[in-house]
Order: sequence, then structure tokens, then C-alpha cells
Amino acid sequence: MPAKGEEFNAVETRVRAFTEEMTQRYPKEKIVIVSHGFTVRSFAVNAVQPQDPMNMPEPENTSVTKIICAPGTLQQYLIYYNRRY
Repeated sequence: MPAKGEEFNAVETRVRAFTEEMTQRYPKEKIVIVSHGFTVRSFAVNAVQPQDPMNMPEPENTSVTKIICAPGTLQQYLIYYNRRY
């Protein structure tokens, strides 16, 4: 853990709670979230649930990631990750 920093699993848990809340509150809306790569990676890890989350690379600055959350469920789908335009 970095000095005075937050562990990855704590960020992942916080991101999961945020995603669940937004999905319940806005089930049919499209939401754009702008964040740091570390947090974007947490969103992606929550969507795909890889065996080793630390193997997922952190996305590049200014890249775009798209995740779809199925309304009425907690199911998430990673459509694309770290796409550069």
C-alpha cells in the first residue's frame, strides 16, 4: 500500500458500490464518468472479475472505456477498454 494511499481492493469495493447505486438510481440512463486510470481499472475489474486483477494494465491517459450495466441486475459487460481516439 502506498504511503497514505488506498489499497486497490478498497478502491474496487468503493467503485462497485458506486456502480450499483448509479445502476439502481438511473437504470435507463447513460452516465459518463471521468476519472484516473487506477479507478477506471477498478470499474473494468468489477465488470470482468479476472482471476488476478493486478494483471489488468492501467489504462492510458485520455483513453475511453465502456461498460454496460444490465438494468435490474448487478451484471456488467466490458465493451471496450483503454481505447484511444
